[in-house]
Amino acid sequence: MKHNILLLFCITLFATAYSQVQVEQSATPDAFNQFHKSIIQAERLFRNDSLLQAYGKYKFAIDNYQNTIHFSHYLKLAVSALKIKEELQSLKYLEKAVIGGFYIDTMYHRIFKYETPNTKAAFEANYTKWNEKLLTRRNAEFENRIYWINNEFKKFEKPNYIKAVEYFTACEIKSENCKAGTPDYVANKKLMSEKKANDSTLLAELIININQFQFPDESAVNSETYKLLLNFILNYKFDYDNSILNSILYKALLNGKISPAFYASVIDKRLMTLGLKPKFYQLPEAANMAAQGNANFINNVRFTIGLHPMMKFVAPSAANKKAKPGKPAIVKPKIDPKTKKPLPPEPESYNVSIYLKKFYAPMSLYNY
Repeated sequence: MKHNILLLFCITLFATAYSQVQVEQSATPDAFNQFHKSIIQAERLFRNDSLLQAYGKYKFAIDNYQNTIHFSHYLKLAVSALKIKEELQSLKYLEKAVIGGFYIDTMYHRIFKYETPNTKAAFEANYTKWNEKLLTRRNAEFENRIYWINNEFKKFEKPNYIKAVEYFTACEIKSENCKAGTPDYVANKKLMSEKKANDSTLLAELIININQFQFPDESAVNSETYKLLLNFILNYKFDYDNSILNSILYKALLNGKISPAFYASVIDKRLMTLGLKPKFYQLPEAANMAAQGNANFINNVRFTIGLHPMMKFVAPSAANKKAKPGKPAIVKPKIDPKTKKPLPPEPESYNVSIYLKKFYAPMSLYNY
Protein backbone atom coordinates (compact mmCIF):
# COMPACT_ATOMS: atom_id res chain seq x y z
CA MET A 1 0.00 0.00 0.00
CA LYS A 2 2.81 2.40 0.95
CA HIS A 3 4.60 1.48 -2.29
CA ASN A 4 1.53 2.37 -4.38
CA ILE A 5 1.02 5.69 -2.59
CA LEU A 6 4.68 6.62 -3.08
CA LEU A 7 4.52 5.59 -6.73
CA LEU A 8 1.44 7.70 -7.44
CA PHE A 9 3.03 10.63 -5.60
CA CYS A 10 6.12 10.38 -7.83
CA ILE A 11 4.03 10.21 -11.00
CA THR A 12 2.01 13.26 -9.96
CA LEU A 13 5.20 15.13 -9.05
CA PHE A 14 6.78 14.45 -12.44
CA ALA A 15 3.60 15.35 -14.28
CA THR A 16 3.36 18.65 -12.37
CA ALA A 17 7.00 19.43 -13.10
CA TYR A 18 6.50 18.80 -16.80
CA SER A 19 3.40 20.99 -16.92
CA GLN A 20 5.59 23.95 -15.87
CA VAL A 21 8.08 23.47 -18.70
CA GLN A 22 8.03 25.44 -21.97
CA VAL A 23 4.61 27.03 -21.68
CA GLU A 24 5.82 29.97 -23.80
CA GLN A 25 6.60 27.65 -26.73
CA SER A 26 3.07 26.26 -27.01
CA ALA A 27 0.60 27.60 -29.52
CA THR A 28 -2.40 29.36 -28.08
CA PRO A 29 -5.62 27.34 -28.41
CA ASP A 30 -7.08 30.03 -30.73
CA ALA A 31 -4.06 30.00 -33.06
CA PHE A 32 -3.99 26.21 -32.99
CA ASN A 33 -7.68 25.93 -33.87
CA GLN A 34 -7.47 28.53 -36.62
CA PHE A 35 -4.51 26.68 -38.15
CA HIS A 36 -6.35 23.37 -38.08
CA LYS A 37 -9.50 24.94 -39.50
CA SER A 38 -7.50 25.90 -42.58
CA ILE A 39 -5.79 22.50 -42.63
CA ILE A 40 -9.16 20.72 -42.57
CA GLN A 41 -10.24 22.70 -45.63
CA ALA A 42 -6.96 21.94 -47.39
CA GLU A 43 -7.21 18.26 -46.45
CA ARG A 44 -10.66 17.96 -47.97
CA LEU A 45 -9.42 19.51 -51.23
CA PHE A 46 -6.33 17.28 -51.23
CA ARG A 47 -8.38 14.12 -50.82
CA ASN A 48 -10.61 15.15 -53.70
CA ASP A 49 -7.62 15.81 -55.98
CA SER A 50 -8.28 19.57 -56.10
CA LEU A 51 -4.56 20.08 -55.76
CA LEU A 52 -4.33 23.69 -56.95
CA GLN A 53 -6.83 24.81 -54.30
CA ALA A 54 -5.27 22.48 -51.71
CA TYR A 55 -1.87 24.02 -52.42
CA GLY A 56 -3.23 27.52 -51.76
CA LYS A 57 -4.97 26.48 -48.54
CA TYR A 58 -1.99 24.53 -47.19
CA LYS A 59 0.46 27.30 -48.06
CA PHE A 60 -1.66 30.01 -46.44
CA ALA A 61 -2.12 27.97 -43.25
CA ILE A 62 1.51 26.90 -42.97
CA ASP A 63 3.12 30.22 -43.87
CA ASN A 64 0.99 32.07 -41.30
CA TYR A 65 1.45 29.66 -38.37
CA GLN A 66 4.29 30.44 -35.97
CA ASN A 67 4.40 27.17 -34.03
CA THR A 68 5.54 23.61 -34.67
CA ILE A 69 3.96 22.00 -37.75
CA HIS A 70 3.81 18.25 -38.24
CA PHE A 71 5.78 16.97 -41.21
CA SER A 72 2.66 15.48 -42.86
CA HIS A 73 1.35 19.00 -43.57
CA TYR A 74 4.62 20.03 -45.20
CA LEU A 75 4.59 16.76 -47.13
CA LYS A 76 1.09 17.22 -48.54
CA LEU A 77 1.92 20.82 -49.45
CA ALA A 78 5.04 19.55 -51.25
CA VAL A 79 2.98 16.92 -53.11
CA SER A 80 0.33 19.48 -54.09
CA ALA A 81 3.03 21.85 -55.37
CA LEU A 82 4.68 19.06 -57.34
CA LYS A 83 1.41 18.05 -59.01
CA ILE A 84 0.68 21.62 -60.15
CA LYS A 85 4.25 22.07 -61.44
CA GLU A 86 5.39 24.42 -58.66
CA GLU A 87 8.57 22.40 -58.33
CA LEU A 88 10.72 24.95 -56.47
CA GLN A 89 8.00 25.34 -53.84
CA SER A 90 7.67 21.56 -53.68
CA LEU A 91 11.39 21.21 -52.93
CA LYS A 92 11.22 23.91 -50.27
CA TYR A 93 8.44 22.20 -48.32
CA LEU A 94 9.73 18.69 -48.94
CA GLU A 95 12.94 19.68 -47.17
CA LYS A 96 10.91 20.88 -44.18
CA ALA A 97 8.96 17.61 -44.20
CA VAL A 98 12.14 15.51 -44.16
CA ILE A 99 13.82 17.49 -41.41
CA GLY A 100 10.54 17.27 -39.47
CA GLY A 101 10.45 13.46 -39.56
CA PHE A 102 9.75 12.20 -43.11
CA TYR A 103 12.64 9.95 -44.11
CA ILE A 104 12.99 9.57 -47.90
CA ASP A 105 13.72 5.89 -48.50
CA THR A 106 14.05 4.11 -51.85
CA MET A 107 10.30 3.99 -52.48
CA TYR A 108 9.74 7.67 -51.75
CA HIS A 109 12.74 8.59 -53.89
CA ARG A 110 11.01 6.96 -56.86
CA ILE A 111 7.64 8.64 -56.40
CA PHE A 112 8.96 12.19 -56.18
CA LYS A 113 9.43 12.82 -59.89
CA TYR A 114 10.70 16.31 -60.69
CA GLU A 115 10.70 17.17 -64.39
CA THR A 116 12.57 20.49 -64.59
CA PRO A 117 16.32 19.75 -64.87
CA ASN A 118 17.29 22.26 -62.16
CA THR A 119 14.81 21.02 -59.56
CA LYS A 120 15.49 17.40 -60.43
CA ALA A 121 19.22 17.97 -59.93
CA ALA A 122 18.59 19.88 -56.68
CA PHE A 123 16.45 17.03 -55.34
CA GLU A 124 19.06 14.41 -56.21
CA ALA A 125 21.84 16.51 -54.69
CA ASN A 126 20.06 17.34 -51.45
CA TYR A 127 17.65 14.65 -50.33
CA THR A 128 20.37 12.50 -48.72
CA LYS A 129 21.63 15.60 -46.86
CA TRP A 130 18.12 16.21 -45.58
CA ASN A 131 17.91 12.60 -44.40
CA GLU A 132 21.25 12.96 -42.62
CA LYS A 133 20.10 16.16 -40.95
CA LEU A 134 16.99 14.35 -39.71
CA LEU A 135 19.06 11.49 -38.31
CA THR A 136 21.32 13.89 -36.40
CA ARG A 137 18.22 15.13 -34.56
CA ARG A 138 17.23 11.65 -33.40
CA ASN A 139 17.56 10.91 -29.69
CA ALA A 140 18.93 7.36 -29.47
CA GLU A 141 18.77 7.34 -25.66
CA PHE A 142 15.07 8.21 -25.63
CA GLU A 143 14.38 5.65 -28.39
CA ASN A 144 16.03 2.94 -26.30
CA ARG A 145 14.01 3.91 -23.22
CA ILE A 146 10.76 3.73 -25.20
CA TYR A 147 11.69 0.28 -26.56
CA TRP A 148 12.43 -0.90 -23.02
CA ILE A 149 9.13 0.51 -21.71
CA ASN A 150 7.25 -1.20 -24.53
CA ASN A 151 8.91 -4.57 -23.88
CA GLU A 152 8.18 -4.40 -20.15
CA PHE A 153 4.62 -3.28 -20.85
CA LYS A 154 3.94 -6.24 -23.16
CA LYS A 155 4.82 -8.71 -20.38
CA PHE A 156 1.67 -7.65 -18.54
CA GLU A 157 -0.61 -7.33 -21.57
CA LYS A 158 -1.50 -11.03 -21.46
CA PRO A 159 -5.18 -12.08 -21.40
CA ASN A 160 -5.24 -12.98 -17.70
CA TYR A 161 -3.98 -9.52 -16.70
CA ILE A 162 -6.34 -7.76 -19.09
CA LYS A 163 -9.27 -9.77 -17.69
CA ALA A 164 -8.30 -8.81 -14.14
CA VAL A 165 -8.20 -5.11 -15.02
CA GLU A 166 -11.59 -5.36 -16.71
CA TYR A 167 -12.97 -7.12 -13.62
CA PHE A 168 -11.90 -4.30 -11.29
CA THR A 169 -12.90 -1.59 -13.75
CA ALA A 170 -16.41 -3.04 -13.57
CA CYS A 171 -16.10 -2.78 -9.79
CA GLU A 172 -15.38 0.95 -10.14
CA ILE A 173 -18.57 1.39 -12.15
CA LYS A 174 -20.83 -0.83 -10.03
CA SER A 175 -19.58 -2.02 -6.65
CA GLU A 176 -22.16 -4.83 -6.57
CA ASN A 177 -20.21 -6.49 -9.40
CA CYS A 178 -17.48 -7.35 -6.88
CA LYS A 179 -17.74 -9.76 -4.01
CA ALA A 180 -14.68 -9.31 -1.82
CA GLY A 181 -13.14 -12.46 -0.44
CA THR A 182 -14.30 -14.80 -3.17
CA PRO A 183 -11.59 -16.84 -4.94
CA ASP A 184 -12.31 -14.98 -8.20
CA TYR A 185 -11.95 -11.61 -6.46
CA VAL A 186 -8.70 -12.57 -4.71
CA ALA A 187 -7.12 -14.02 -7.87
CA ASN A 188 -8.07 -11.01 -10.02
CA LYS A 189 -6.93 -8.53 -7.39
CA LYS A 190 -3.48 -10.14 -7.26
CA LEU A 191 -3.10 -9.97 -11.06
CA MET A 192 -4.45 -6.43 -11.24
CA SER A 193 -2.08 -5.25 -8.50
CA GLU A 194 0.90 -6.75 -10.32
CA LYS A 195 -0.04 -5.07 -13.58
CA LYS A 196 -0.76 -1.74 -11.93
CA ALA A 197 2.60 -1.73 -10.14
CA ASN A 198 4.44 -2.59 -13.38
CA ASP A 199 2.61 -0.17 -15.67
CA SER A 200 2.68 2.71 -13.19
CA THR A 201 6.43 2.27 -12.76
CA LEU A 202 6.79 2.43 -16.54
CA LEU A 203 4.64 5.56 -16.73
CA ALA A 204 6.80 7.22 -14.08
CA GLU A 205 9.88 6.30 -16.13
CA LEU A 206 8.29 7.76 -19.27
CA ILE A 207 7.42 11.02 -17.53
CA ILE A 208 11.00 11.34 -16.26
CA ASN A 209 12.24 11.04 -19.84
CA ILE A 210 9.63 13.46 -21.22
CA ASN A 211 10.61 15.91 -18.50
CA GLN A 212 14.26 15.55 -19.55
CA PHE A 213 13.92 15.41 -23.35
CA GLN A 214 10.44 16.92 -24.06
CA PHE A 215 7.61 14.98 -25.66
CA PRO A 216 9.06 13.49 -28.86
CA ASP A 217 7.81 13.57 -32.42
CA GLU A 218 9.15 11.67 -35.46
CA SER A 219 12.08 14.05 -35.76
CA ALA A 220 13.25 13.06 -32.26
CA VAL A 221 12.54 9.32 -32.48
CA ASN A 222 11.91 7.08 -35.49
CA SER A 223 8.36 6.40 -36.64
CA GLU A 224 8.22 2.88 -35.20
CA THR A 225 9.37 4.06 -31.77
CA TYR A 226 6.92 6.95 -31.87
CA LYS A 227 4.02 4.56 -32.47
CA LEU A 228 5.17 2.35 -29.59
CA LEU A 229 5.09 5.41 -27.34
CA LEU A 230 1.56 6.31 -28.43
CA ASN A 231 0.42 2.70 -28.01
CA PHE A 232 1.66 2.64 -24.42
CA ILE A 233 -0.08 5.92 -23.56
CA LEU A 234 -3.34 4.91 -25.23
CA ASN A 235 -3.42 1.51 -23.51
CA TYR A 236 -2.26 2.61 -20.04
CA LYS A 237 -5.25 1.60 -17.92
CA PHE A 238 -4.79 3.32 -14.56
CA ASP A 239 -5.20 7.00 -15.37
CA TYR A 240 -8.96 6.70 -15.33
CA ASP A 241 -9.77 10.43 -15.36
CA ASN A 242 -6.63 11.37 -17.38
CA SER A 243 -5.47 13.52 -14.46
CA ILE A 244 -1.87 12.27 -14.66
CA LEU A 245 -1.29 12.62 -18.37
CA ASN A 246 -3.69 15.30 -19.55
CA SER A 247 -1.43 18.33 -18.98
CA ILE A 248 1.42 16.54 -20.78
CA LEU A 249 -0.77 15.44 -23.69
CA TYR A 250 -2.49 18.80 -24.11
CA LYS A 251 0.86 20.59 -24.36
CA ALA A 252 2.06 17.94 -26.80
CA LEU A 253 -1.09 18.57 -28.85
CA LEU A 254 -0.54 22.35 -28.97
CA ASN A 255 3.14 21.83 -29.79
CA GLY A 256 2.35 19.57 -32.76
CA LYS A 257 3.87 16.48 -31.13
CA ILE A 258 0.67 14.42 -31.18
CA SER A 259 -2.29 14.57 -33.51
CA PRO A 260 -5.76 15.81 -32.54
CA ALA A 261 -6.97 12.30 -33.42
CA PHE A 262 -4.65 10.68 -30.90
CA TYR A 263 -5.47 13.16 -28.13
CA ALA A 264 -9.19 12.59 -28.71
CA SER A 265 -8.73 8.82 -28.71
CA VAL A 266 -7.04 8.88 -25.31
CA ILE A 267 -9.79 11.03 -23.79
CA ASP A 268 -12.55 8.89 -25.28
CA LYS A 269 -10.96 5.61 -24.26
CA ARG A 270 -10.63 6.76 -20.63
CA LEU A 271 -14.28 7.87 -20.55
CA MET A 272 -15.60 4.72 -22.20
CA THR A 273 -13.59 2.54 -19.81
CA LEU A 274 -15.62 4.04 -16.98
CA GLY A 275 -18.89 3.45 -18.84
CA LEU A 276 -19.27 7.14 -19.76
CA LYS A 277 -20.07 8.68 -23.13
CA PRO A 278 -17.10 9.63 -25.32
CA LYS A 279 -16.40 13.32 -25.82
CA PHE A 280 -14.95 13.39 -29.35
CA TYR A 281 -16.29 10.10 -30.79
CA GLN A 282 -12.91 9.39 -32.37
CA LEU A 283 -12.36 5.68 -31.79
CA PRO A 284 -14.27 3.39 -34.18
CA GLU A 285 -16.31 1.90 -31.34
CA ALA A 286 -17.14 5.44 -30.18
CA ALA A 287 -18.04 6.61 -33.68
CA ASN A 288 -20.56 3.78 -33.90
CA MET A 289 -22.30 5.22 -30.83
CA ALA A 290 -22.83 8.65 -32.37
CA ALA A 291 -26.37 9.48 -33.38
CA GLN A 292 -26.80 11.25 -36.72
CA GLY A 293 -28.91 13.91 -35.04
CA ASN A 294 -25.98 14.94 -32.84
CA ALA A 295 -23.58 15.48 -35.75
CA ASN A 296 -23.38 19.28 -35.44
CA PHE A 297 -22.83 19.18 -31.69
CA ILE A 298 -20.20 16.44 -31.95
CA ASN A 299 -18.36 18.20 -34.76
CA ASN A 300 -18.31 21.50 -32.84
CA VAL A 301 -16.66 19.70 -29.94
CA ARG A 302 -14.20 18.05 -32.32
CA PHE A 303 -13.31 21.43 -33.85
CA THR A 304 -12.11 22.66 -30.42
CA ILE A 305 -9.01 20.48 -30.74
CA GLY A 306 -8.55 20.70 -34.50
CA LEU A 307 -10.28 17.46 -35.50
CA HIS A 308 -11.91 16.87 -38.86
CA PRO A 309 -15.72 16.72 -38.83
CA MET A 310 -16.80 13.17 -38.18
CA MET A 311 -19.86 13.11 -40.43
CA LYS A 312 -19.46 13.19 -44.20
CA PHE A 313 -15.70 13.57 -43.92
CA VAL A 314 -14.87 13.07 -47.59
CA ALA A 315 -17.19 13.89 -50.47
CA PRO A 316 -17.08 11.51 -53.44
CA SER A 317 -14.65 12.50 -56.18
CA ALA A 318 -15.98 13.89 -59.46
CA ALA A 319 -15.17 10.61 -61.21
CA ASN A 320 -17.17 8.60 -58.70
CA LYS A 321 -20.14 10.96 -59.00
CA LYS A 322 -20.33 10.33 -62.73
CA ALA A 323 -20.06 6.56 -62.38
CA LYS A 324 -23.26 4.54 -62.33
CA PRO A 325 -24.11 2.86 -59.01
CA GLY A 326 -22.39 -0.48 -58.66
CA LYS A 327 -19.92 0.16 -61.49
CA PRO A 328 -16.36 1.48 -61.11
CA ALA A 329 -15.52 4.91 -62.47
CA ILE A 330 -13.84 4.94 -65.88
CA VAL A 331 -10.27 6.19 -65.66
CA LYS A 332 -8.72 7.24 -68.97
CA PRO A 333 -5.14 6.00 -69.46
CA LYS A 334 -2.29 8.49 -69.86
CA ILE A 335 -0.93 8.91 -73.39
CA ASP A 336 2.77 8.66 -74.19
CA PRO A 337 3.60 12.00 -75.91
CA LYS A 338 6.17 10.31 -78.15
CA THR A 339 4.35 7.20 -79.34
CA LYS A 340 0.82 8.62 -78.88
CA LYS A 341 -0.12 5.25 -77.38
CA PRO A 342 -1.70 4.62 -73.95
CA LEU A 343 0.81 4.18 -71.12
CA PRO A 344 0.44 1.19 -68.77
CA PRO A 345 -1.25 1.93 -65.42
CA GLU A 346 1.08 3.46 -62.88
CA PRO A 347 1.75 1.16 -59.90
CA GLU A 348 -0.28 2.44 -56.97
CA SER A 349 2.72 2.42 -54.66
CA TYR A 350 4.45 4.91 -56.98
CA ASN A 351 1.57 7.40 -56.89
CA VAL A 352 2.39 9.60 -53.92
CA SER A 353 -1.03 11.23 -53.58
CA ILE A 354 -2.81 7.84 -53.54
CA TYR A 355 -0.29 6.49 -51.04
CA LEU A 356 -0.70 9.46 -48.72
CA LYS A 357 -4.49 9.19 -48.80
CA LYS A 358 -4.22 5.59 -47.60
CA PHE A 359 -1.59 6.28 -44.94
CA TYR A 360 -3.31 9.32 -43.42
CA ALA A 361 -6.76 7.79 -43.20
CA PRO A 362 -9.47 9.92 -41.53
CA MET A 363 -9.78 7.66 -38.48
CA SER A 364 -6.05 7.04 -38.07
CA LEU A 365 -4.54 7.88 -34.68
CA TYR A 366 -1.66 9.48 -36.56
CA ASN A 367 -3.81 11.65 -38.82
CA TYR A 368 -2.90 15.31 -38.41
